[in-house]
Amino acid sequence: TAFILFRSSGEILERVDLGGSNPNAYGIARAQSVLGEGIDRLLSSGATIAGVYAGIAGASVGENKQKLESFLSSGYPFLKCRIEGDIHNVIHSAGCFDRCIGVICGTGSVVYGYDGKELHRAGGWGYLFDEAGSGFDVGRDLLRHCLACEDGVYPKDALYFAVYRAVGGPVFENLGAIYARGKDYVASFSPTVFAFHAKGDPIATAIVEKTADRLAELITLVSARYDCGSDVVVAGGLTSCRDQLEPLLRARLDKNLRLLFPSLPPVYGAAVRCMRLFCPDFDKTCFEQNFTEGLKG
Repeated sequence: TAFILFRSSGEILERVDLGGSNPNAYGIARAQSVLGEGIDRLLSSGATIAGVYAGIAGASVGENKQKLESFLSSGYPFLKCRIEGDIHNVIHSAGCFDRCIGVICGTGSVVYGYDGKELHRAGGWGYLFDEAGSGFDVGRDLLRHCLACEDGVYPKDALYFAVYRAVGGPVFENLGAIYARGKDYVASFSPTVFAFHAKGDPIATAIVEKTADRLAELITLVSARYDCGSDVVVAGGLTSCRDQLEPLLRARLDKNLRLLFPSLPPVYGAAVRCMRLFCPDFDKTCFEQNFTEGLKG
């Protein structure tokens, strides 16, 4: 979780990086603790704060948003605070303020249609139930293939031996360690799949194409159902494999839809959303230039 204290000009004064704050992954108490620690460390600078904005993964699920807002209002009654899901970080990092489709394909995946007023979700059921479209799905399908190779269903191929080397032996014998390291570790195998897809490996290609099929299906659904324009902002860990992912998506989507891959990180989008809420007349060009320079420093 990245916390940034910045001026309305975009100048970054201080940055703090802490652990994860997704209440679904870590629990509401941990999420509140991380939020409190990060805000306290930035407040210790003595700066006058116009407002606090938090775009948090998992915040829009159930009562999470209400509980996090209650925590902030009781702990920081002197601050104006706003909490939303992390999709706003994504769409604002691409400069989409009115209408767009936002796609997050990281460890998990979700697609949102934003009509300028409301967000409309498709997917995002969590790694246990999502069908495809995320790094976890890609990594799980790779590990499933490797286990099938060890059962003799498929011959042990180059893809299998790449994972064998990565885990330090047979996958089945390392299942305990894989489970213990969790879903992020499973998702960390997705670049291996994309790398083998680029070489024409048939198993890797089938896995990657299944992911592209699912993402395109959800994007098409949202585009048809809601008035959210033609811009599709794609972010998340799988975009590190953009060279393979982008053409697969383009081939499956209506040609009128425009894919955008933000060059700036989601924390920039959170800062822009913060400014639009608390200082709406800010100079967007100047803000982006200063903030970008601050991130480099």
